[in-house]
Amino acid sequence: MSDRKAHELQRDFERYALDFLVEVDGLSRSDEPFSDRGEMRNISGSGMCYLTDHPDWYAVGQKLNIQVCLPGTDNFDASMSSEARVIWIHFSDQQNTNGDAKAMIGISVSGRMIFETKNPISGFNPST
Repeated sequence: MSDRKAHELQRDFERYALDFLVEVDGLSRSDEPFSDRGEMRNISGSGMCYLTDHPDWYAVGQKLNIQVCLPGTDNFDASMSSEARVIWIHFSDQQNTNGDAKAMIGISVSGRMIFETKNPISGFNPST
């Protein structure tokens, strides 16, 4: 059995392929604040992975604040946010506009994700 297959069998949650925008805030390996935007590739009950143009900003164990932008909510700009931690970094064959390698960032979400909106709709209450 391949290492990848064995790893798949150890997962507690099934993964689902999604293509959502992820906004990430954190401190780089040199303790500089950064804001990144990535493309989510999949999500599970405990985490997700996304593609970034800036793998040099990340390190395993690093704490992040993430926001998953929900498509189809342009009229009220909805997202789900949480704190997270970097679990793994896998470099991709893809390159950014500078010719540098992109990377997949695997994160574990800390607790529940919180629904947020920047432009609330009058009379809409997501907690009911």
